[in-house]
Amino acid sequence: MGPFERDDTLHRGGITTEKTDIVPEEYNTFLRDLKERIRNSQLKAAISVNRELVILYWNIGKEISKRQKENGWGSKLIRKLSIDLQNSFPGIGGFPPETSFECVHSILNTQMGMDNNQIPMK
Repeated sequence: MGPFERDDTLHRGGITTEKTDIVPEEYNTFLRDLKERIRNSQLKAAISVNRELVILYWNIGKEISKRQKENGWGSKLIRKLSIDLQNSFPGIGGFPPETSFECVHSILNTQMGMDNNQIPMK
């Protein structure tokens, strides 16, 4: 008996199926297709999350730039903002210190040729 077999059933990950010695021909093709679909969905989800984070950082950078120009916000206040955000969302990285938000905004502005009123397309 194999490591997951017990009393003519297979036990793996909490799922119980009847033991069988005969696997239909289409099983391996179906399994391969499911694995590919799962991997593709995982990749799409990761890309979507990354896109949303880039848009978030770009917008945060835009708002920080605006406050620096209009209200004279300096690097100490931006650093405090970063620390406060990190403390509000413990365990979640991505709230860079000091003027990193502004850097992201500036880089995207330059590389994507956007003006200050545009945001990256979804």
